[in-house]
Amino acid sequence: RRIDPSAITYGACISACAHGGNWQAALSLLCQMAVHGVECDTITCNSCITACDRSDQWQAGLAVLSEMILRTVQSSEVTYGACISACSKRGQWQNAVSLLHDMTIRRLCKNVIVYSAGISACSSGG
Repeated sequence: RRIDPSAITYGACISACAHGGNWQAALSLLCQMAVHGVECDTITCNSCITACDRSDQWQAGLAVLSEMILRTVQSSEVTYGACISACSKRGQWQNAVSLLHDMTIRRLCKNVIVYSAGISACSSGG
């Protein structure tokens, strides 16, 4: 019996990739969702961004966020927090500050974790 892929099955696989730090597989699965006509949601994209964050692939995480915005997938504090964290690990303070500004524009609440990642990016970036 064949199981049709759904947002739930893709989400579970992408989440497993995130836990294992396998960002390439997570991105591949996210792309496969579009090919199979399965819409991604905030949680699935957040898992993909987390996989990128855990693998120090800040550019890939930002690319997922950009794609979310293009496809009008709702972003959240978790989305931005993971992107800011990924930028922080690589000293990308300009990107971190820009993301904090975007959160303000989108009226997303900033929490201690987000601010800490932003501060860390600024202190490590020069």
